[in-house]
Amino acid sequence: MTVNQQLPGTGAHATSTDTMGITTEYYVTDHFGVATLIGLPLTVDLVGDGTLAKYGTLGSTRPMPPAIVLRYHLFEAQSKFRPFVGLGVNYTWFTQVRTTNSQFVTDNLGPGGSAHASLSSSWNPVFEIGANYAVTKNWSVGAAVGYVPLKTHLTLDGTTANGTHVVSRSTIRINPVNVFLNVAYTF
Repeated sequence: MTVNQQLPGTGAHATSTDTMGITTEYYVTDHFGVATLIGLPLTVDLVGDGTLAKYGTLGSTRPMPPAIVLRYHLFEAQSKFRPFVGLGVNYTWFTQVRTTNSQFVTDNLGPGGSAHASLSSSWNPVFEIGANYAVTKNWSVGAAVGYVPLKTHLTLDGTTANGTHVVSRSTIRINPVNVFLNVAYTF
C-alpha cells in the first residue's frame, strides 16, 4: 500500500452562493467605525477540479464566517455620500461537512467503502471597500465589496469494505469576493 502519495491534477473549489447578513457598526469617531459582519448560514457545494471534475459535486458544507472590520469613512459625518475602506479579521469554521457523491467514494475506497470529511477552522484577513448614501437623516443605502483570502485543510477519512483505514489530507484555498448590498438605520 502506498503511503503519503500525492495525486497530481486533483483539486476542488466551492460554488458561489447568496445569503442575507447583518452588519452593525459603532462609530468611535466621525471617521473611524468598528463593524461586525455576520452572514446567515449557507450551504456551499464542493466541486471536483482536474481529474476529479468527472465527479461534479463531491460534497457540501456550511461555512460560518463572521468578521470584525475597522473602517475608515471619507468625508464629513453629515455628507450624504460616504465611501469607506476597511481592514479586519475573520474566523471561519465549517459545519455539516459531507461527502455526497457515492461514485467518488466507490472509485476511491472500493464498493462498500465509506468516507467522512472535515474542514479545519482558520483565522483570515478581511479587506473591504464600500460606500453609503444617506436617503434621510436616519436611513441610508450602501454597497460594499470584501475579499477574504481563506485557507482550510480538508481531511477525508475513509474505510474500505475490508476495513482498511485511508486518510487523505489536502489544503484548499478559497478566495471569496463578497458583494454586500444594504439598507441601514442610524440612531
